Amino acid sequence: MRKVLIVFISLIAIFLLSCEKQVKEDIYYTFNYEDAYGGELVGPLTQNVKEGESGAMVEAIPDYCYDFVSWSDGIKDNPRFDVGEKDISVYPIYEKVVFEYPLISIETKDHQKITSKETYVSCKVSVTSNEHQEYEIDNVEAKIKGRGNSTWGMPKKPYKLKFSEKQDFLGMGSAKEFTLIANYCDKSLIRNYLAYKIGALIGVRYTTEVRLVEVVLNGEYVGLYLVCEQNEVKTNRVELDTEKDDSYFIELDSRAKEDGLELDKEYFVIDNKMYVIKHPDTEEEDFTKEKCKEIKDFFLNAYNIVKGDDYSKICEVIDVENFALSYIVYELFNNVDVGFASWYLYRDSGGKIGNGPLWDFDISCGNVDYNDDCKKYNNLYAKKANPWFNNLLKHEEFQALVKEKLELYREEISEEILVDVSECMDYRDSFNRNFEKWDIMGVYVWPNPRTIVNLTTWDDQVDYLVKWLLNSLNYMCEKYEVNK
Repeated sequence: MRKVLIVFISLIAIFLLSCEKQVKEDIYYTFNYEDAYGGELVGPLTQNVKEGESGAMVEAIPDYCYDFVSWSDGIKDNPRFDVGEKDISVYPIYEKVVFEYPLISIETKDHQKITSKETYVSCKVSVTSNEHQEYEIDNVEAKIKGRGNSTWGMPKKPYKLKFSEKQDFLGMGSAKEFTLIANYCDKSLIRNYLAYKIGALIGVRYTTEVRLVEVVLNGEYVGLYLVCEQNEVKTNRVELDTEKDDSYFIELDSRAKEDGLELDKEYFVIDNKMYVIKHPDTEEEDFTKEKCKEIKDFFLNAYNIVKGDDYSKICEVIDVENFALSYIVYELFNNVDVGFASWYLYRDSGGKIGNGPLWDFDISCGNVDYNDDCKKYNNLYAKKANPWFNNLLKHEEFQALVKEKLELYREEISEEILVDVSECMDYRDSFNRNFEKWDIMGVYVWPNPRTIVNLTTWDDQVDYLVKWLLNSLNYMCEKYEVNK
């Protein structure tokens, strides 16, 4: 009987221990993850997790203008995996990103992608700015499309904005059309910026105003851009008397035939160089081949005078001072396209031919691997490559004018470079944020030479550019015998 009792008690003990173990195994904890302003949570937000086991992953995804800081319980891991040890109720903490430059937010209709340089997509544009509240706009109606030549094929796309109504966009003057320059192959991001700032400083006519901005497209941060004025004949742009039929605006563009333009209608050829007519509008019904011939004959006559020996006649048809100032900028940057494309000439009714606006300097200052002449600062490439500059510089009087302008502006140009770069350095977070999005430092991007590829930080890129420009300025002054 005693043995039976002992067995019975043992069985009861085993049963009770088993129940106790079962109760322990069945303990669950509740995890609650709450959304917070500035982002969204991904993963199951309410979880019942057995003691000792791991819950499902939860990740805090910050909105485009916010950074994740931590969770409300101090944990900084993101995403996080919690283990069943206690009940949890937490929310993410986000911090708003301070954008030093104005932030442009573009939302296309139905988040439609921008895939064409010809077809616009409807959009709304907003601007926020910490330093310039007067720049701010909210959901302004506009259209957007792609732009550029080689740059359109790069991952970071350039765009053209066209507002439904004129806007004093970023304080750049009332107009409808503006460009967003990506500068993808220029890893300093400021070659164009410095060229236009210097052009405006020394008085190259119609030099575009510029603004460095950060851009968000359909909720995605796409980088640091340069906003420029559209090259067009309009108020606050290339201001010509459009009521007169002898106002012209043309572009030296060697891609004219390749782009399918019609010879002697949309473009003409002088001395083996193609010139595209930008104004008058060749698509207007009343624009004829006869009008194209009239424009060609005008510029051909001027070009032949420039090739001639009579400098006084050159001064009658050419704004030599404007050409000298423009030449200084193109030569200073050793712009590879100066005799190929994106080089403009204008003529207002009854006036002289001028050179401008300055345009397209991302492939300059040694940033090219296919033209040895443009890799070096100690080479007067614009003088050689552009036929107008080449012929003008055969005249001692024009050389003397270049020398005079260099003597006048040498110190100002040098100071402008250093001041502008110093300001950019103060906003280095914006530049570094661009390269977090586009991780291309140390990577070949057409047409970077090996020297540029080997510079693996933005600071190194800028340092290289500054030294290049200052050396180029000194070389030009030496060649044109400018007094120190």
